[in-house]
Amino acid sequence: MAAAERLSVHLQSYEIVKTSNVIFAILLIYIGFNLALAAQSPEKNLDQVELMKQFAGTWKAEVGDDTIISMSFKPFGIALEYHREVIIKVPDGEHNYYRKGIYGFSGDMDSVIFAGVEPLGTMLLDYGRFVSGKKYVSESYPSGKKHPIAVEEVVFADPDTMLVHSKSLDNALTRVALWSSTVRFIREE
Repeated sequence: MAAAERLSVHLQSYEIVKTSNVIFAILLIYIGFNLALAAQSPEKNLDQVELMKQFAGTWKAEVGDDTIISMSFKPFGIALEYHREVIIKVPDGEHNYYRKGIYGFSGDMDSVIFAGVEPLGTMLLDYGRFVSGKKYVSESYPSGKKHPIAVEEVVFADPDTMLVHSKSLDNALTRVALWSSTVRFIREE
């Protein structure tokens, strides 16, 4: 075998090994990425419709000395009608802020969709789901926007107490929080 032929065979072997190594590295990255996603992914077998029933009723929170938040969730078929009122006491009386909406479900019943409206007509869409039996997470999108403006995590500490942690987002790419709060709601009925 001539030197040129041996060099050609050697180079071909090298290319096969190099290609195999690249494929192996890509495979390892793919497996690692999927394992990481699986570790972060919520349980797929959680019954979102049943878990949403935990919200049913009227909830109240006092924030500081001047703010009261009241939320009510009423069954509407398997969905929930939602009404929120925020009352802020000011020296000359009080300011009231409202939001109404409905919580429904995706076609496969695997996630929760909220459509809400405020008195001036501002629409808001939330997409969320229970990631455990007691923890609900969601992202809020103003109508027409591609990036969320807020994320929320609700934890049911017990049947009559829920902790709502909200964080506004400066931008969905950097996820910089403009504000963050945790409010404790107590069931009234």
